[in-house]
Amino acid sequence: MDDSDEETNVADLLRRLRHLSETPAKQRAVKASVSINQLCDYAFRKGLDSASLQAILNIVSVKSELDQTSVMNLVKNLYPKERIPSAVVTKAVSALGQGKNKPSTATQSALLKWLFTVYDVLDDTLILSRLYAILFNLLDMVSLRYELCRIVGNEPAVLRLLSVYKDYYPDIIISSANPGRGSLPPQPDATWTKRLQAISHQPSQSDVGLNSRNGFKVYRTRTRTPRLHLLPESSVTLEEIEGPQDFVDKIERIELPNQLVSSLQDSLLQKLLFLNPLPEATMRLEFWLASYLEEELSLARNHLSPSPQFPELLQGILAYSQAQHSLISIVEVFLAQYLPIWDGQSNYDALCAIIAFVDRHPHDKLHSTYFAWLERPHILNTGRLLSKLLLLYSKIAQRWILQQDTSTQARTGKSKSPKEVSELLDYANLFIHNIISMQPTSTMIHSAILTFYESFSFSATQSDNTSSVHTPIVLPSEQVVNHLLFNSSLSDVSRLCGILARCKRQFESLKNTISDYYPSPYTNRFNGHLMDICNLIWRSRALNGTDTNASGCLCPPATMSALMRYLPDMDNIYNLAGSFGITQNYLFCAVSMATFTELEDAAEIDGADLKTRHAGPVSPRSLTLLEKNGGLVISWTKSRVEVLSALEAKGLDGVKDLMFSTMMKLKDAT
Repeated sequence: MDDSDEETNVADLLRRLRHLSETPAKQRAVKASVSINQLCDYAFRKGLDSASLQAILNIVSVKSELDQTSVMNLVKNLYPKERIPSAVVTKAVSALGQGKNKPSTATQSALLKWLFTVYDVLDDTLILSRLYAILFNLLDMVSLRYELCRIVGNEPAVLRLLSVYKDYYPDIIISSANPGRGSLPPQPDATWTKRLQAISHQPSQSDVGLNSRNGFKVYRTRTRTPRLHLLPESSVTLEEIEGPQDFVDKIERIELPNQLVSSLQDSLLQKLLFLNPLPEATMRLEFWLASYLEEELSLARNHLSPSPQFPELLQGILAYSQAQHSLISIVEVFLAQYLPIWDGQSNYDALCAIIAFVDRHPHDKLHSTYFAWLERPHILNTGRLLSKLLLLYSKIAQRWILQQDTSTQARTGKSKSPKEVSELLDYANLFIHNIISMQPTSTMIHSAILTFYESFSFSATQSDNTSSVHTPIVLPSEQVVNHLLFNSSLSDVSRLCGILARCKRQFESLKNTISDYYPSPYTNRFNGHLMDICNLIWRSRALNGTDTNASGCLCPPATMSALMRYLPDMDNIYNLAGSFGITQNYLFCAVSMATFTELEDAAEIDGADLKTRHAGPVSPRSLTLLEKNGGLVISWTKSRVEVLSALEAKGLDGVKDLMFSTMMKLKDAT
């Protein structure tokens, strides 16, 4: 019988076998074993083409009416005569696992063994890597575990992974062989392999057999020993590092781990990549992240919840960004695509923290890519999230200042902050003005606003005079200053005064170069803040707008006139100019009166014979009357300085700091 007749006969046998596999044994007209033996005999002699392999796998990969002996006979004779396409491999893997239509575990084990044996003649060996997740999830089947591990190979990393799992699943059996670099994978079945080699050397009508040279490698009998990656004898691993000095001494010889994704959590590896950056390491990490982040994008596009691992991944990206002081480029690409389809709630804190590491961009791009999605309406009604946004703006601006290219530094002084920083700070000031209008009484918002301005006031004050970058002095607007003065707590007013005091010292440090950085309207606005607060708290000239640069706390003339008429009618001891001072202001009056009482107590302890005590509130006029009536003798200035000291003792030192740095004669009076 020639080859064409035999191939026709095989096709007939396969059709007959398909029918027999669907027919119960008692209803068959002929025995199935006859057709199976004929088919197996042909496969043993000539080998099977891809279509025949696929046809047989279609039969044995599901539960059928064939007995177990017949099925095993078919699987053991699956000799290919040409390279095996990926579709055949996928069909074999689809038979694995648990289910009512799955073949027996013995059949599944035999199919796994067959995959291991024919590995060298697969058309694309990467198909097994693509099916890795399926194969890995089958490790919990005891009947398949051994054959699965044969596919994986006796590799040190795999053995160590199994040893970890063994702590939780004692039924895992680990070979007693030394899991070192020289350990070899298990050998394929020698007899089966020799028969496959004999088939591959048979003459064929086509040139696509196992011995063909049109793009396929020639089949050779050999064990599949993984190619060894020989390291220099002097190289070391991170696990061998014993301390900081050892790390520094061996930094050039440290070998990167195979799984660079661990750099998202491993602080030592993060330090290594920062101090000894390698382009290939970054590429490997970005490749892994791109694959994982694409899955998250797919979930978001389909309006599904993020994966359970996504928060952990974001924390890893954040840790890596903090260590490298920059954001991985693939993450910026991901954020630009993810934020528009993001639900606006999940992982908000982590996303804000990561966005703080974005590269410098013009404000229009920054806003359209990031801020617009973080400032959705429901977010603007949540004080905690607004606080996160202000913190984000502050961190971005300060990072950009530190990253400024100093090559453009002027010889005569520090370089100005980048244009992008100025645009961002202008936007932040406008944003603060808007959220105060939306939530005027929120203590959380007040605190977040003050924290924003404090971060820049401390940075500006503490910056090294030798630094080449000028940290901008960020001033709140008149509306923000006055809102905090009249609508917040004592601690908030103290913080506001502390901010302005530090800004004043920074302005003074610039001396004659101040005009190089700030226009006159900007410094005039700052002087207006100082004048209004001093008039309000210290000089008994509240709401006065006639002084130089003063704005009268933006109080309309009509309102001021109404207050001037109202106060005398209520009690003649009050007047508008002094009612907001440190002894009568509703925020300070309790501390002021308690301080004065302590002064009276101290005077009596020292032997003073006080005929009367002050009933409050303290004013220049009341102190004069108190002295005449035999009470405590103290000057108006001294009494207020004592209040400032009492506030300082309570941790509220901002008011004293501002008054002493602004009122030049105040120190002399003490």
